Amino acid sequence: MFLRQQTHARFAAPLLAALALQGCAIIPHAGQSSTGAAPVSGNFRLAATDQPTEDEAMARKEVVRLLKNRGLTESDQAEREVEVTLSRRPTTLAIAASADGPKPEEGGTIDAKTRVQHILPLCKDAVIRLSVAMIDVATGSVLYRAQAEDRTCRKVSRGLVQELGARALSGG
Repeated sequence: MFLRQQTHARFAAPLLAALALQGCAIIPHAGQSSTGAAPVSGNFRLAATDQPTEDEAMARKEVVRLLKNRGLTESDQAEREVEVTLSRRPTTLAIAASADGPKPEEGGTIDAKTRVQHILPLCKDAVIRLSVAMIDVATGSVLYRAQAEDRTCRKVSRGLVQELGARALSGG
């Protein structure tokens, strides 16, 4: 009897550990990471970007504002360059609202345009990520790199970008 309990205990521990690790895989990470020390003084310049989208331009403007609020100054002759990127991964899953959708007449069909209006996106894997990097202009080394992401399926807005920028620059 004692031997049987030891055998079960020997197999139970690795099984519990495997289940715990598997559980960790489905819990989303905090959505924030950084390397280096967050800047608190000095000057910077914004890295040039080819044709930023409207959302990227807004993100760049907000990060500059946040850096200035932290005590940094913007200068063309700065020793540090700041790169700002905003990326978005849209929802990847949707379901058709068939109960509320249009019904075809007998022998008829529903055109694609009408059908698309009755698709409900589910919020799964939607991510908006703001990345900020500060680079030493002379050496090209990364002094600070951070990212913050939102997984709540909100649309890109000034308030969201401000929130993500503050989290990215907090150094957490």
